[in-house]
Amino acid sequence: MARSQLVALLLLTTSVAVPLCADGTYTGVVTGALCAAHGRKCPPNHDLRRSELPVVFEAQSKAIVLANLPQSFLAQWAGDSVRVTGTAVLDHVIVNAARFEVKRNKAWSAVFDNGDVIDDMGHRVPLSKAVETTTGKWVCPRCAEMMDQHHNHH
Repeated sequence: MARSQLVALLLLTTSVAVPLCADGTYTGVVTGALCAAHGRKCPPNHDLRRSELPVVFEAQSKAIVLANLPQSFLAQWAGDSVRVTGTAVLDHVIVNAARFEVKRNKAWSAVFDNGDVIDDMGHRVPLSKAVETTTGKWVCPRCAEMMDQHHNHH
């Protein structure tokens, strides 16, 4: 075997593999994928619950898809500043969110943490048990029931 072939073989067998997954934190705004593809956030009249796939649009003009959060869950924060902590794949384009925070009054507030939705009342419930209200908010089942009772009495 020629020396150059041996060196190439050694480089191939001893090279460090590029990781396919990486943990990270990403900050941006929730906007539609089509708007992000054009380098901007959506105008206020875009209904991200039905018309476009919501993504987190970073300042570096990168759109990040959150693989484990439903479209309607993300759509409730359209245009808001958000921060996502999770494991990224495919060159940080798809993130499996472990934590999702929304900036409210200059402070970060967690609305999803390790599989749980945290509603406006601070109730934690697994995402699979959270209820989407008619206004697009995600809440615990008990809050949803109280909202329905209140709505039915008026």
